[in-house]
Amino acid sequence: MEKIRIKGFIGNVKIKSKDEMFCQLLNFLLQVSEYTGLGVKTALGMGGIKLEY
Repeated sequence: MEKIRIKGFIGNVKIKSKDEMFCQLLNFLLQVSEYTGLGVKTALGMGGIKLEY
């Protein structure tokens, strides 16, 4: 891990869609990701997210 660089993101994301099924699925996946993390290296504590409504 010392010499490996992993790109990250800190910020806000706003997603708009008129497809209700897509919105429900995305909402579910984002809620689950608060517990599981997103991306690579989640076992090392990376990839955490916090949802705010």
